[in-house]
Amino acid sequence: DGFVDDGFVDDGFVDDGSENYFPSDASEEDASGGSRSSDERGRLGDDDEWAANRAQILGREGAFLHMRDEGEREGRDGDSDVFHHSGRVSDRSAPGIRGAIGHSIEQPPLLGRDSSSLTLLECATCPEFWLLWCSIAASSGAAMALVNNMDAVAASAGVDASAAAGMVSLFSVCNCVGRLCGGAASEWALHVRAVPRPAALCVAQVVVAIGALTLRVAPVRGSVFAAVSLVGFALGAHWGLAPSMSSEIFGAKHAGAVYGGLSVAPMIGSYGLSTGVFGRMYDAAAAAQAAAGGGGGSDPGGGSDLYDVTGNSTVGPGGGDSSVDACVGADCFSAAMGVCAAFALAATVPCAVVSARTRHVYEHHRRRILASAERAVVYS
Repeated sequence: DGFVDDGFVDDGFVDDGSENYFPSDASEEDASGGSRSSDERGRLGDDDEWAANRAQILGREGAFLHMRDEGEREGRDGDSDVFHHSGRVSDRSAPGIRGAIGHSIEQPPLLGRDSSSLTLLECATCPEFWLLWCSIAASSGAAMALVNNMDAVAASAGVDASAAAGMVSLFSVCNCVGRLCGGAASEWALHVRAVPRPAALCVAQVVVAIGALTLRVAPVRGSVFAAVSLVGFALGAHWGLAPSMSSEIFGAKHAGAVYGGLSVAPMIGSYGLSTGVFGRMYDAAAAAQAAAGGGGGSDPGGGSDLYDVTGNSTVGPGGGDSSVDACVGADCFSAAMGVCAAFALAATVPCAVVSARTRHVYEHHRRRILASAERAVVYS
C-alpha cells in the first residue's frame, strides 16, 4: 500500500513491547502544527527535558505509577535508571521518586512484636507502654504537685491574693504555648535530625525538674512565678506529645484506646505526689510551726488536713482556713519541691529507653514524611 510499518498505530501511540504506551513524536507534531527533525529527537532522547515533556503528556499520576512499577522490577539496589523507551530517564529527572517508593509503607513493629498496631490489652504486655506510662506518671505528677498546690505555695512565699490570681493566668498561657511549641519542636527534630519524639518528652521532663528545683534552691516570691511558668510550659508539652507518641509507637488503629490508657498515668502521679508527698510534708511543716508557736496546728501524725482527696490545697491564697494554721515560709514547700524535681529527673530514664527502642519506628516515620513531601513536589 506504499506505507512502511514503523511501529506507529492509528491512535498516535507507540507500542514499546510492554503494557505501557507512549504518545508518538508524530502525534505531537500534528497537534502542535510544527515539526521536529530526527536529529533533534535523537538529541532529546536522553535529555531530562524530553523526559519531563513525556511525563507531562502521560499525566503526573500515570508517570509516577509507571516509574514505580519499573522501579519495583529493577529492585531497590538495581540500576539507577527508572525506565527506558527511546532514551532513558535517570533519577535526576524525577527527584524523590526512588525515595518515595524505596521503602515499605507499613510501619515496622516494636522489638519482639509481630504487629505494628497494638490494642490496649496487647500494650499491657509491651515494655514500651509501661516505660512510657511510668515516665509520664512521674514527670506530670511532679508538675501537677505544684499546680494543685499553687495557692498554698503562693501564700507561704508571701504572694498576695491578686498576684496569686494572676499566677493562674500565667500558668494557663504558658501551658498553651507549651502545647504549641512542644509539638512544633518535636516535628522539626524528627524531620531534620531524625530525633524520636520520646526524646522531646525527655526535654520537657528536664524543664519540669528545673522549675521544681527553682523553688527548692531559691524559694522566694519571684521564683514562684518563674517556676509556674516553666512547669506550665513543660506540662503543656507533655499533653502535646502524648497523643502523637501513642499513635506513632503503638499504631494508629487503636490509638484512642492506647492514649486513654496513657492518660491514667498523670492522674495516678498527681495524686501520689500532690497528696502523698507535698500534702504530708506541708502538713508536717505547718504542725511544726504551730507547735513551736504554741498554737493548735494540724495533727503532726499525718493527716492531710490542708488537702482534699484530689490533692488540691484547701488553704486560701491569702492565708489558712479556720481549722488549721497555714504554713508560712520556705520550709513549707522547698523540701517537697526537691522531691518532685527528683521524680521529674528520674522520669527521663525510662523515656530515654523508649526513645532508643523505638528509633527504627521513627526512622520509618521520617522516611514516610519526606517521601510524601517529595511526591508533592513531583505532582506540583
